[in-house]
Amino acid sequence: ILLVLVHLYIGSVLRFVLFDAVTRNRYRLREGWSRWKAHGMRYFGFQLLLLAVSLTGYGVLIGIPVLLGVSMGIFKNAGQHWGIIALGVLVFLPLVMLFALTVAVVMVLFKDFAVPMMALENLPAMEAWRRVLGGVRTAKGEYAIYLILKVGLTLLAAIVLGIVQLIIFIVPIIIAVAIGVGIFTAVPELIKNPAGIALLVTVAVMGIFLLMVVGAIMAAPVVVFFQAYVLIFFSSRYSPLWNLMYPAPPSPLPPPSMPALPPLPAM
Repeated sequence: ILLVLVHLYIGSVLRFVLFDAVTRNRYRLREGWSRWKAHGMRYFGFQLLLLAVSLTGYGVLIGIPVLLGVSMGIFKNAGQHWGIIALGVLVFLPLVMLFALTVAVVMVLFKDFAVPMMALENLPAMEAWRRVLGGVRTAKGEYAIYLILKVGLTLLAAIVLGIVQLIIFIVPIIIAVAIGVGIFTAVPELIKNPAGIALLVTVAVMGIFLLMVVGAIMAAPVVVFFQAYVLIFFSSRYSPLWNLMYPAPPSPLPPPSMPALPPLPAM
C-alpha cells in the first residue's frame, strides 16, 4: 500500500513535468520536480479522494450484496439458490460496471483538463474540477467524441506497441530461458540450495526490471503523443493554454526615424 501511494505521488508531480515538457520544451526532471511539487501535491490529494470514493463505491456495490448472501446462507447451498445469485449478478454487475466507467471518466477528465488549469492558473484541485465540469456541460458532444477517439487511439497504440515490444523482447527472453535451462541441467543441486534459488530469483527479477525500463523508454513517444493530443483539443477551449501554445507574433518594430535634413541654401 505504501509503494502504491508513493508511486501515485510521484506520478502526480511528473504529470505536471510532462505538461511542462510538451508545452515549453523543459525536460530537466530535478528542476521540474522543484517547480511542480506543490501542484503535484494538490493533484495527489484529489487522487486520494477519488480512490476513497472508489473503494467506498465498490464496497457498497459488491460488499453489501455479498454480506447479504452470506447472512442468508445463499452461498452455503449455492446450487439451490442459483436463481437468486444470477439475479443478483444481473442487477449489481451493470451497476459496478457503470460506477467503474464513471470513475475512469472522472480520472481522465481531471488528468487531461484540470491539470493544465492548475499549472497555468495555480488553481486548487476542486476549483479546476468545477471549471472542467462547466466546460463539459456546455459541450457534451465534443467531449464525448474526444473520449471515444482517445479510447480508440489508446487501444491502437497498445496493440502496435505490444507487437513491437514482443518482437524486440522475444530474443532476450528465449536466450534467458535457454541459459536458465542450461544452468539447471548442468548444476541440478543449485535449485536445492536456498542461496542458489535466491540468486536465480534475483537475477530473474533484475532481468524483468530491465525489460520494463526498456519498455517504458519505448512507450515514451506514445505518452508524449497523447499529451499533445490533449493540448491540441483543449487549447481551443481554454484561452491561457492557447496563448501558451500559439503566442502572438511580436509586433513589428517601427521604422527608424530619419534625421531632419538641413534646409537647402538659397540660390
